[in-house]
Amino acid sequence: MDLFLNDFLRNLPNIDPDVFKNHVSSMMKVKQHEDLNIAEEVDRNWKEVTDETYSFERLNNEV
Repeated sequence: MDLFLNDFLRNLPNIDPDVFKNHVSSMMKVKQHEDLNIAEEVDRNWKEVTDETYSFERLNNEV
């Protein structure tokens, strides 16, 4: 993990701004994708249900 983070931080300043913007946009689309079935929703929320640590603003916070 440390190796990845160090490599990432070393290369981050060299990333083309348009490429970075494209990655950010893609991740936002992935996060905002609707669940296709109930199993996806359960998988995404089950830990919060069992821990009783609900995050009703999760989508906004992640995006």
